[in-house]
Amino acid sequence: MTEPNRRIIIDGVAFSQVVQFPKLLGSCTAAFQPARLLIGLLMVTAVMTFGRAWDGLTEPTVHPGGLLAGRWTEADRQALQPVLLSAMDKYALPDDRFPEEVTEESWQPVQVIAIIEKGYREIRKDVTEPEQLEQDDREFRELVAMIERRAPMGTFDASVKLVGERFQRMIDGVLALSIKDVLAGAQDFAVLFPRALWNQDRVLTIALGLVLLLVYVVGGGALCRMAACQFAGRVRLRMSDAIDFALVNWIRSMLALILPLGLALFLALIIVLLGALMIVPILDVLGGLLYGVALLVGFVLAFVLVGYAAGFAMILPAVACEKCDWMDANQKAFAFVYQRPLHLLGYAATALIGLVLGYLVFGLFTTLMLNMTASLFGMISGHPALNSAGDFPWFNFELRRVDPWVPGLVSGLIMFWQTLVVSLVGAYIVSFVCDVSTRLYLLIRRACDDQEIGEIWWPGMIPGTIGTVRNRTEELSREETT
Repeated sequence: MTEPNRRIIIDGVAFSQVVQFPKLLGSCTAAFQPARLLIGLLMVTAVMTFGRAWDGLTEPTVHPGGLLAGRWTEADRQALQPVLLSAMDKYALPDDRFPEEVTEESWQPVQVIAIIEKGYREIRKDVTEPEQLEQDDREFRELVAMIERRAPMGTFDASVKLVGERFQRMIDGVLALSIKDVLAGAQDFAVLFPRALWNQDRVLTIALGLVLLLVYVVGGGALCRMAACQFAGRVRLRMSDAIDFALVNWIRSMLALILPLGLALFLALIIVLLGALMIVPILDVLGGLLYGVALLVGFVLAFVLVGYAAGFAMILPAVACEKCDWMDANQKAFAFVYQRPLHLLGYAATALIGLVLGYLVFGLFTTLMLNMTASLFGMISGHPALNSAGDFPWFNFELRRVDPWVPGLVSGLIMFWQTLVVSLVGAYIVSFVCDVSTRLYLLIRRACDDQEIGEIWWPGMIPGTIGTVRNRTEELSREETT
């Protein structure tokens, strides 16, 4: 017997429960929290301090065109030499000239700039006419700018420049709705940049990779834990508690991030060894027979690399949300990638849109603050140290060079505060990425395993187990009553 047709009336639909991806956009505002910005600022400062120290202790060898332009060659040095010689003849003081035993071929552009700046400060004292002084200042700035454009760059400075350019290209691609530019920027950032840095300086590549990994494990682990507690349990975690969590779990987080690379390296070594059989004339037949095995190993290698690249952003959030070990964290990340790739792609696109929106808002606020403050601050005094303050183009946070005739202490203090504010832009990006990756992990986990977003690990639970903050509170209350 067939059932009669029934009319069902729906009063309303809870779209917030049905449609989940807009929750990723909440990272735009969550990343603004002062505690998270402070952690992000510490992360950026740690990396920048290491990089500047490296460039200060090593000789610059990168072509002025950037990291992708290769090394600074002997031909480049010879082309710059007449410019350095002319600058020294015109501005260097007699007591500051290089000794005769120091040949012109060994002159460094940084040393020459420091010498001519000191000399120009003395020459400038004798000029009294304002028009002549303005013209001399302009000519000297142009000379220094020309030397810097043709001088070799430090490897870390070149790396920062390349990363900034590719990030800006991704932002422009999103604004222009150009998927080609977005993918090209992401490819350059993830593939071309590490390869160019490896070819330029392998020691720096390894050292910088270790520093980035350690900073991400500690600082990123704290940010991911704060994001998990707030997004899942509506709990504002204190910065000290978040850092304590990251420090306690830094080993499992470190292992979870590096062991897939170790596995990929081992698989690549197997293929290399199988290919080595082709060297021996008799064993090359065996090598040809084993090429099928090499293809099978290559398939596993591709599986690991693709899963690791696509699921990298979910590995640390897995530890932050569930306090699982390295194997479970990678298993979850790989499973989510291959189980719901379209969900992951949609979430990633939404996260990228949120990053662009947050960057535009934060960048607009930062640019307005820098320019407006510099203009108002120097309205009465007109101090020459303020010539390098403010006047930032929209979303271009490159710091200008301080004029050499400006007192060093005053200009140094102003540049310090400007650099601190500019670094907050990078801190916001770091805070956003950690927050949105945590939200993405919890959302994709819900889509794959049907686990509620509010179920994460809370203090007192066994590592690897999860529960809601309400259930955990009730459990603690029962324990206290008993």
